[in-house]
Amino acid sequence: MAMTRSLAKTSGLIVALILIGCALLSAWAFIAYVKPKVGSVLDQMVNKYDSVLPEITLRNGQASIRGNQPYIVDTMGEKDLAIVIDTREGKQNEARNYLKDVSNGVVLTRDTVITKQDRQIREIPLQGMPDFEINSRNLQELAARYAPQVTALAWGMSVICYFFIKLFQVLILALVPYFAAQSYKVPLRYGEAFKLATFCMVPPVLYDALLYFTDTRIPWSFVIYFAGYVGLLVLAAADLIRNYQPDEGPATSIGPA
Repeated sequence: MAMTRSLAKTSGLIVALILIGCALLSAWAFIAYVKPKVGSVLDQMVNKYDSVLPEITLRNGQASIRGNQPYIVDTMGEKDLAIVIDTREGKQNEARNYLKDVSNGVVLTRDTVITKQDRQIREIPLQGMPDFEINSRNLQELAARYAPQVTALAWGMSVICYFFIKLFQVLILALVPYFAAQSYKVPLRYGEAFKLATFCMVPPVLYDALLYFTDTRIPWSFVIYFAGYVGLLVLAAADLIRNYQPDEGPATSIGPA
């Protein structure tokens, strides 16, 4: 009981640091799990670009490709999607015809990119865009140049997201020991229940991080996460209730002093 009660009365600064630490660990584990998989997919896409798409050159706001046009990209059997490249001079007005029978698609013309999503069409002019060439080699160089910045951004976004996710979990699950204590007339403020919920979150976070680091997939692992979390809160509440000793107040004497 002394241990559980002392956790409930821990300094708010320590609780905040633990909450931040849980968010950092979860973000680290998530990035460590996702990064190589995303990197592998991107590498395959970049390396296969030349076999799927032609080299696209943009000069002075005008796109061009070599070979026969229109170039229709294989959409892997997706009948409601069209990806077409037609940069021939004078064919800009015909570009929308490629999208008339689909609900989603992209057409690159000589001076615009035409997109269709959920049957809504937008035109994006190429004028003012920097000159570039799109091919596997240039995409590899681009990926290598910006990989550190993208990783840093993903890391920062993950930390922020996990912090609010963990904070939300604590705010909700702190109600478990709070209402349990209230039902047995055991004094426990919500702030103290919040602190207990923060400490009880550490083992589930370690469990979740271990799965990510070891690339282990367990069916319904999120159920195990929350079941373990709630189970620890129930044990903490039961310990408080079992060992609670109400104050009897100051002793009074009867009779003459």
